Amino acid sequence: MFVAALCGCILRADLLKFRVMGELMSKPPSNCIFCGQRPLTKEHMYADWLRNYIPRVRERHAVLATVDFPQSSKENIYTRQGDPHVRKIKCVCADCNNNWMSQSQEAVKPYLIPLIQGKSASLNRKSQTLVASWAAMMVMVSEYLNTDMVAVPQSDRTWFKVNRKPPSHWRIWIGSREPNSRYSLYSHDAISFTKNKLEILESSATYRSNTQVSTICVGEHLVFYVMSSQAIRHIIRRWKLPPAIAPLFAQIWPVQSTFVGWPLARPVTDKELDIVAHQLYRRAHRVAKKEAGITN
Repeated sequence: MFVAALCGCILRADLLKFRVMGELMSKPPSNCIFCGQRPLTKEHMYADWLRNYIPRVRERHAVLATVDFPQSSKENIYTRQGDPHVRKIKCVCADCNNNWMSQSQEAVKPYLIPLIQGKSASLNRKSQTLVASWAAMMVMVSEYLNTDMVAVPQSDRTWFKVNRKPPSHWRIWIGSREPNSRYSLYSHDAISFTKNKLEILESSATYRSNTQVSTICVGEHLVFYVMSSQAIRHIIRRWKLPPAIAPLFAQIWPVQSTFVGWPLARPVTDKELDIVAHQLYRRAHRVAKKEAGITN
C-alpha cells in the first residue's frame, strides 16, 4: 500500500479562536448519508442537548483548510461567526434524525454525561458500546463539514444504521483531558491509500479518502480517539498507541474490558494528545515523501 494524498480537518480551541483544518464550504450531499432518502435536515455536529453541559459562549471561530500531497500543501483560512458547538450539517433525513439517531442520543445520556462532567463512573460492556456508537455517529456526520474529507464508506454507515454500533474494524478509545486544555475541539485526518506509485501523483488530481483518524473533545474532561479504514483494516486492527501514552486511554470499541473506570489514571496532556491524534497521518506522510523521492 502507498499513500496517495492526505487531508486533515482540525477545529482548534485557544484563548481567542477555534481553527479547522479542512475546507468547510463544500456542497452538502443531496441524499441522507445513512439511508439515501430525501429531503435532508440539518443535524448538530455537537448534539443540541449538550448545551446543558458545555457552554456555548464564543462569538466566532477561525477555519483553517489544509490538503497535503507529497510534493505540496494547500492551505486556506477564514473566520466564521458563532460558537462551533452550534454548527449544523445538512446530511441526514428527518426520518433518521428524528427516530433512530434521536433514540441513540437518548440511550447514551446516562453514561456519557458523567464522563463529560468528570464524575466517577464505570462503563460495562453495554455502556461502552453505547458511548462508542455515539462517537462513531458523530464522526460519520462531522465528516460532512467538508465532503472532500469523507473517508467512511457507505457500507460502514449502512451497517451502523442497521446494527446501531460501529463495524468491528473500527477502533475507539476515551481519555481524560488535562485542565485548561487548549487542544483542538474536533480533529479529523482523512487519508487516501492506494496501490499506485506516488511518483505519478499530482496536486491537481483527486483521490478519495479511505482512512480517517478523529479526535473529539467533549466538554472539559472527555476526549475520544477514533480510527477506521476501508483500505488498511489489518493495520487499524493492530494499531498500538505509543507505549508511554497508551495507559492514558481506554479502548471502548471493540470492547476489550468488562468494566472501564472513569476518570482514568491521569489526564492526557495537549502534547500527548497531538502525538496520538496525528500519529498515523505523520507516519503516512513520511512514507509518501520517501516514495516520491522527496528528502526535505
